[in-house]
Amino acid sequence: MSSQNQNYSLVTLNDRVIPGFVGIMRESVRASKSPSDRELKVVVASPSNVAEGKAIKFAKKVTKHIRVSRAWSFVSASVESIIRLTQRICP
Repeated sequence: MSSQNQNYSLVTLNDRVIPGFVGIMRESVRASKSPSDRELKVVVASPSNVAEGKAIKFAKKVTKHIRVSRAWSFVSASVESIIRLTQRICP
């Protein structure tokens, strides 16, 4: 019997709200969108430990269409290791 590790990371992407030029606020601020419209969470699973930069890059890639449709322009990200599981594999 062998075992296989699974590492899970939670990547949280946030729309950074930044005032525009000459005091003009971005549309997302003027529309008073809810905080849930300015945050996305992605769980990244892999058999080995993944660097934070790679996890963020993957999360940004798979959420691009959502971020574009919500008119995000700047993204801040955080990565949190959430669990490590060991699965037993029977031959």
